[in-house]
Amino acid sequence: SRYANTVCAFVRTSNSPDANAHSRCNQGRDGLSTEVLFPRISKTDPDPEGVVVTWFVTPGDFVTQNQLIAEVQVDKLDTEVLAPAAGAIRIITNEGEIARQSSVIAYIEEV
Repeated sequence: SRYANTVCAFVRTSNSPDANAHSRCNQGRDGLSTEVLFPRISKTDPDPEGVVVTWFVTPGDFVTQNQLIAEVQVDKLDTEVLAPAAGAIRIITNEGEIARQSSVIAYIEEV
């Protein structure tokens, strides 16, 4: 989008103090996965929700680190979301669905 900001999500390890990280690593059922979090865009909004506007990938696609994977919107501000890791994407929040900022919207499974 021509008005979009870019958020480069990154992996937060268990010893990282950064509460605003945009992804986390977890040991999932089938191995290591990285959570892709809805970016925390508004730090003052009393209702920290937004919408997943577009996914540029489909479930199961292999993504590379820093690849553009989605566009989200909070208060008419569009923001691009980049993949925090490489792997196969598993989408949790579909296009048009509302999500809370900092909530999980997808997982990237290590392959």
